[in-house]
Amino acid sequence: MFHLRNDGLNALFSEVIQNGFERKLWFGDDFITQRIDDKMNHWRHRQLGNPLNRAMMAAVILYTDTDLFNDLGYTQRNLNYTKWRIWDYHLYFAIRVLNDRHSAKCRLFSGIANVMCDKSEIESGYFKMYVSIVVWRHTKGMTK
Repeated sequence: MFHLRNDGLNALFSEVIQNGFERKLWFGDDFITQRIDDKMNHWRHRQLGNPLNRAMMAAVILYTDTDLFNDLGYTQRNLNYTKWRIWDYHLYFAIRVLNDRHSAKCRLFSGIANVMCDKSEIESGYFKMYVSIVVWRHTKGMTK
């Protein structure tokens, strides 16, 4: 029986395992729960008021600290939204919660800069998959 506190987390782990990516739950000798605990106690997360639950944090870690985002992107680009239904749910709400808690004035870059999309690729103003962005960092050879 699942504990109420970890139902979403257990469901997410089950989905990762069911999809054949159990190895992505391990970081060296540490299971992902160690990384979740570290991030939950990180000063930045505390500064934001501890907005994420463990399942949301796990979803963010799987997206940012593994290459699973490739499979998520591939399946969503091919209109398969069921393979990663649970991960997508927790990642979506983690992004929403963090967006509500954090704001800054900064220049952002996206891999889709200067890319035109056909209207059929956008529903209700949302992309059909996640679009990653980074904060502007001045690097050699790049100008503002």
